[in-house]
Amino acid sequence: MNFFEARAASVDLKLGDLAGRLKSHLGVDEQRVLKNDTCIYTVGSGGRGEMSEHRDVDLFVARVHRAPSEVDAFQIRQAITRALFEMGFPEPSQGGGFLKMHTGESLCERMGTRDDDASNSLTARMLLLLESRVLLGENAHGNLVDSVLEAYWKDASDHATDYQPFVLVNDIVRY
Repeated sequence: MNFFEARAASVDLKLGDLAGRLKSHLGVDEQRVLKNDTCIYTVGSGGRGEMSEHRDVDLFVARVHRAPSEVDAFQIRQAITRALFEMGFPEPSQGGGFLKMHTGESLCERMGTRDDDASNSLTARMLLLLESRVLLGENAHGNLVDSVLEAYWKDASDHATDYQPFVLVNDIVRY
């Protein structure tokens, strides 16, 4: 096994452990909180499978086709924080401010606007599409990716024979 394969295997083990701890900390509330429409996923070095021993883990929480809930978001943040502390990861950045519950709509509503960068929507979309790895809520994660990709194709029906996804290409280049 070469260095890269060993690193990827180590990341797989670490993220599997994290997913198990998240489930444990959500406990009996897991089904109610996550249902089939909420996911927790990692991005960055964890999503790419190259996280070193001394790196933090970048997590996102997203919900598709159901309104976000502050109570559910609180329970998820609490489970994430406990699991991270148990595993010796550092405290979530900015006091957990990045652990807010995103929605498929919130990731797309500013697409192509001046506020896309400032609201962090562009970065969240690109991380989701280019380097995310789901920890919990696999169906919701797939639906989230689909809904974001559909938003990039919203004008395709107006250009049935010549549509090109320039907005998507532009966002990838800007990212």
